[in-house]
This record gives sequence, structure tokens and C-alpha cells, in this order.
Amino acid sequence: MGQDLRELAQTDAPKLKVSGESKPQNVARAIQHVMRESKEQVPPSVTAIGPAAINQAGKAIGIARRSA
Repeated sequence: MGQDLRELAQTDAPKLKVSGESKPQNVARAIQHVMRESKEQVPPSVTAIGPAAINQAGKAIGIARRSA
């Protein structure tokens, strides 16, 4: 990851990139962390390209919603 999650949370439009090899649990934790650390509690936008990445992103968003 090119940027620390705390720094990412402080940006105006936080963005996370998900690959087909990303672990949904780790991505969900990152989503939750960015939401906790951001000033307005804004969830990050999630970018996923390809069917496997979209699948992993969908799982991660579901986990993050359930745990929030």
C-alpha cells in the first residue's frame, strides 16, 4: 500500500484499491479504519477491476457493514 491508512482517512475523498488476491477481512478492516479516522466518518470509495476483485470487494463491504 502506498499510503498509511491514517493519512488516507484525512484526505477529502479516500480511495481503496482491491485486487482479486485481496483478503476480504483485511479490506473490511481497512474500510472500518478509514471510517473511524476520517473527520466526517466517510467510507472510502472502493475500486475493483475484474470479476475476482469485484467479488472480493463485495465480500469486504458486506463484512465491514456487518461489523460497523
